[in-house]
Amino acid sequence: MQWKILLGIIIQLLTTSLAESDLDFEEDMLEDPIEELSITSTEIPIASSTIGPTITTKDYCHCDMEVYGLSDLNGVLKSPNFPGAHCDSGKCIYKVLPHPNMTLRLNIQTAEMSSGTTLKFWSIFNIDDKEYSLYHSDLRGYHSEFFQKYEQFTTPKNVGFKVVLEMQKNTYAFSGFKMSFDRLINETSNHLCDRTHVIIGNESTIVTASKPFALASGCMFLLSPSSDGIKNKQEEMFIEIETESPTYVAIRSYDYEGLFSRDDYFDSNRTKLVDASKVEVIFRRDSSYTDSFPSPKITARLMTKDCACPEKRMNLTGHMSSVIIRSPGFPNLYCPGKHCRILINSEKNEKRMKKDRLHPVLMILSNCSLNEYDSLKLGSMESGRLIFRTEEKNMMPTKFLRPIIIDQQTLGVSYRATGISQMRYFEMNITKLEIPEECVCSMFNDKEYQNSGWLSVVIPKNCSTIHCHWKFSTDRKIPPQYMTIEFIMDKPSLKDIVYILTNTLTEEYDSELLSTKRSIASATSPIEFTFSRFTYLADSDAVLNISWKIVEACECSQEKVYVKVDQPSVLTSPNYPEVYCPNLVCRHTFYAPKGHYLEVQISDADIEKYHDFLKIYDGNSTIDPIITRISGQENYVTINSTSNILFFLFMTDESNGNKGYHANVYARPMTIDHTLGETHWIVLICVAFLTVPMIAGVIYFVIRKKENHRQLESLHNPTISYSSSEAGSSINIAFGSSNNGNNNERCNELYG
Repeated sequence: MQWKILLGIIIQLLTTSLAESDLDFEEDMLEDPIEELSITSTEIPIASSTIGPTITTKDYCHCDMEVYGLSDLNGVLKSPNFPGAHCDSGKCIYKVLPHPNMTLRLNIQTAEMSSGTTLKFWSIFNIDDKEYSLYHSDLRGYHSEFFQKYEQFTTPKNVGFKVVLEMQKNTYAFSGFKMSFDRLINETSNHLCDRTHVIIGNESTIVTASKPFALASGCMFLLSPSSDGIKNKQEEMFIEIETESPTYVAIRSYDYEGLFSRDDYFDSNRTKLVDASKVEVIFRRDSSYTDSFPSPKITARLMTKDCACPEKRMNLTGHMSSVIIRSPGFPNLYCPGKHCRILINSEKNEKRMKKDRLHPVLMILSNCSLNEYDSLKLGSMESGRLIFRTEEKNMMPTKFLRPIIIDQQTLGVSYRATGISQMRYFEMNITKLEIPEECVCSMFNDKEYQNSGWLSVVIPKNCSTIHCHWKFSTDRKIPPQYMTIEFIMDKPSLKDIVYILTNTLTEEYDSELLSTKRSIASATSPIEFTFSRFTYLADSDAVLNISWKIVEACECSQEKVYVKVDQPSVLTSPNYPEVYCPNLVCRHTFYAPKGHYLEVQISDADIEKYHDFLKIYDGNSTIDPIITRISGQENYVTINSTSNILFFLFMTDESNGNKGYHANVYARPMTIDHTLGETHWIVLICVAFLTVPMIAGVIYFVIRKKENHRQLESLHNPTISYSSSEAGSSINIAFGSSNNGNNNERCNELYG
């Protein structure tokens, strides 16, 4: 019995041993591929490459950190199980360490990954013996054809690469990726990035210069403040970018705690002001562009925080009657990307104002030169009314704003600057004034006139400070209308000034100009009229007279006019003898019958000098010779054409104050005097130069021909005579004396 029990135990032990042996064999079979991969990787010398700890092990997917050192001049990176399907999960890291004397090129050979799987690329380099990773981009779960735009990456010397693969569910068995790397001693210039780590000081530093570049993936840069900049508390970095499509630039900025702040992209010239603690810059090529592209020019410098906004609250008190608001960085720097809000409070003493018959006002003086997309607004915090704002103009430089007088109230200023690289600024002075009640005129934007009318405003001599503002406008578009105003001042004082503003016009009239009647017209925007006298006592009262009216928009008369003989045509400026319209371009062509020329008699011409003009051309367009140009006042001007066509061009600008011109056009029969005008004499001279040599040539040919004929006749009948002397003898041969006589007669006939 005991032996049976012992035999059973032995059999059981043998069965268990065989089962464990089979299991071990299966596990060994499963691990063979992984060991094979590990052996392949460990063929690289241990001194330069290491296999890190296993990050994930699932479904045949042992994913180890692969590190390639300085002696690895080339190599291959592959996803786990390549070319088989990549795993459903896991994270793999591949590092190619930086080489101090060699650049690095990474080539993506194939990439097929499941949706949700990402392949991330980083540049790695050392700063103070610590590894720094600079993120470039990531490629997400697409077929390899979508990777063509980033099929290669490059680094400068002493910069390596880190690639991170994060796998997600692989339903369709995508094979993953395969890429290779090569270290190069002499990289070609259109593949070579500038240094990655750039130290920025208070002087402008070139980050990268513009040059042809081949790889769409571009280059990356880390911008760090210099030690002197940190010491001097230069905490902001001003970056200037010069680029254009297809090259775009990304700027990633971080705050002083190292937290990501914002990411900006540009494909045109821009400036950017960011925290200087840590800034990353990368440029790439637009994926739709396939050829070499110009790399951008990027410069940077450190700045102190003089781009800070003004105080958020300012107070006008009895001790401080004026405040000045300036744009960030005024006056040396226009700070891009800033948004500032300022509240201005002012104290009121209504009891004293009423007792002394004074009126409290605020005077606002502004000087600004802003980009067309910048925004500067001034509004009332009490009524919510917008007092003024900058319009979207085309970079109007040093545009002044006239003095603005408003009732005392709480104001709000809002300033928003774009990131466009233009040097722009603003300065605003707000002053609290107390003026006598009899010196209170129309406040800013209190009065707007939209119908015809007139004003006669007495300016008292005891008013040392007085300001009046009116707006004249028309809101009718169909039929089109425009507003015209006329103004003149009787006995203006030395400091009296009138400001005229429209959307396209800024004019200023001093006391000398105000003594003469002036006229302004506007068809596109209201006319703002401001009279200003500040801290000046006059000798006598002055009177400001203003009249305004709405006029139907002018139309030019017919363009082609056929002038009949003895029936002159009349041509006048639109609206003559009233003031002509602004923004006119009138063209007229006059035709006389054949054999006639045109005579123009201008009996009256009153055209705004320098700005508006009438031109008359000797022909049918402006490319023909110009006969006269009239700008100013002319009387009884007469001109003639050299042919039967004349062309008139009449142009006016936004403002005008004149009645235009009146002309009669006659068709006159051409005479010798008119046919031999200047142009005709030039033609005759040219013809003479051509015909005289031809006639001389004909005469010479005739003479030579007859001379040759006469000589032939004499050869047939020669006359020979002999003479002798002591000295010897001579032979004289004469050829027909009668022929000589005939020839001389013909010469006499020709030259007679």
